[in-house]
Amino acid sequence: MMKKNILFYVVLVFVLNSCQDNGKSNNPLDGNRATESRILLNDIWNITKINGKDYNDIAQKRPQLEFDSRENKFTGNDSCNEIFGSLKKLTNTNIEFDIIRATRMKCPEMNGAIHYQKLLKEIRYYKIENLTLSLMNAENKVLMVFKKVD
Repeated sequence: MMKKNILFYVVLVFVLNSCQDNGKSNNPLDGNRATESRILLNDIWNITKINGKDYNDIAQKRPQLEFDSRENKFTGNDSCNEIFGSLKKLTNTNIEFDIIRATRMKCPEMNGAIHYQKLLKEIRYYKIENLTLSLMNAENKVLMVFKKVD
C-alpha cells in the first residue's frame, strides 16, 4: 500500500509540474519564444521593397524567394527567370548567397531581373520581424524587404 501511495504522489507531482504555464509559447512565430531565425527563414517570401522603394512593377512577376536552411539552398524568381542555388553562409543573422543559377527566359524588361540578382550577391545579413524578412548588405543597409506568403 505504501508503494502505491508513493507512486501516486510521484505521478501527481509530475502531472502538476507539466501543467504549469512557464510563459513560453510553442508557436515559433511568437516573440516570447527564442526561435532560431534560420528555422523561420524556411518559407516563401514575396518582395515588397527594393532599395527602399516599394516594388510596384505589375508588368513583371513579383520576385520571390524560398529557403531550405537544412540543405542551405534557395529557389525563387527574379521577376523573369526562375532562380535557384546554394547559400555559402547561413546563421541566425548572416546569410550569403553562393551560386545563383537561373533559367534563360527572354523578358521584355531584363534590367530588373539583372539588378535583383546583383543585389542578392551583396546580401550578408538578414532579420525576420512580424512576418517580414529584411536582407542587408555588409554595411547593414537594407537592400530588400520580403513578406511571408504562406
